[in-house]
Amino acid sequence: MIIRTLPITMPDVEVALVVDEGGGLLASSRSEPGATRDLIAQTIELVDRSEHAAKSLSRGELETVLIRDSDGFTILARATSAIVIVVTPSTVDLEQALLDLQRIVRLVERLRRSAHWLAPRGQERRIGASRPQTHLSLV
Repeated sequence: MIIRTLPITMPDVEVALVVDEGGGLLASSRSEPGATRDLIAQTIELVDRSEHAAKSLSRGELETVLIRDSDGFTILARATSAIVIVVTPSTVDLEQALLDLQRIVRLVERLRRSAHWLAPRGQERRIGASRPQTHLSLV
C-alpha cells in the first residue's frame, strides 16, 4: 500500500530509498521494491560499520556516508530511526546534493514522529518545493 508521496527535490537522483534501522523499506523511488533488497542489506551493513568506526575514532555520531565510484555517488544519511539512501550520477552538484539530503533527513525525522505518517490510499500528500523531483512512494 502506498502511504505517502515524498518528493525529493534533487534533479540528478537515480535511486532514492528510505529504510528503517532493521532494513525494512519505508519509501522507494523504484516501482519494483524487490530489486532494492541487496542495496538495502549492503547499506545496513555499511552504516553499522561506519557507526562503529566513528565511535572508535571518537568522531561523534554518524551523519553521512559518501561512496564515490566510476558512475557517480551513493550517499547514505542517518535519520533518527531511518536511513536515507540516494544514488546519483557523477555529474551531480555534490554540495547541493548533500544540503538537499540533510533537508530530506529532517523531513523524514519529522514525518516519523508525526501521526500523519500514514495516509489512506488516494489521499497521499506531496511535500516539498517545485523543483524537478524524484518521488518516493512510501510503502
